[in-house]
Amino acid sequence: MEESDYSSDDSSSDMEEYEAVARAGGHAGAKKTLFNNVEGLQARIMSLAESSSSQEHSMTCCVERDQEEAVDVHDDFKREAFFLQQAKTALGVVLPRLAAAGVPVHRPADYFAEMVKSDEHMKKIQAKLLSEEQAMEQSEKARKQRELKKFGKKVQHEVLEKRRKEKREALDTIKKMKTQSKSRQARDEKYGFGGK
Repeated sequence: MEESDYSSDDSSSDMEEYEAVARAGGHAGAKKTLFNNVEGLQARIMSLAESSSSQEHSMTCCVERDQEEAVDVHDDFKREAFFLQQAKTALGVVLPRLAAAGVPVHRPADYFAEMVKSDEHMKKIQAKLLSEEQAMEQSEKARKQRELKKFGKKVQHEVLEKRRKEKREALDTIKKMKTQSKSRQARDEKYGFGGK
């Protein structure tokens, strides 16, 4: 048997299988009969409308803006400022509508959002941040101690130098007085008391 005969037999058997599955209502490429169940759709819409009071709400709001106000799309700051202003304006229009419709717009005070990261992971991060903060505090404390030690040594050196200087001056003064006293005694002996 040639290859082309085999492939044509194979494709015809596939086609027969496909048609058999379609007739049986199977899923392999079966064609379904579509119909428009208007009553069922309307009933579903009404049930969704009734349950939507406890569900999410969607409200469309169109806010007109000045056409003169051309925003440079390449200036990120101006573009973001424009988006912010547009959002604030829309919020000013929508909030009264939502309040009139009785839709809550604020979260309850006891509402806690679900975290993306687990509590265990956040505790690890907090512990790491705390240890880093403590390490920085210890480092800062050690640096201050070194500075104080250097400053203390400097002050101590200055005090010792001042004392040495005062001692030297005192000794010089004493020496000078002794010399003057000896000189005075020598004059007194030579010239008598009251001499030059």
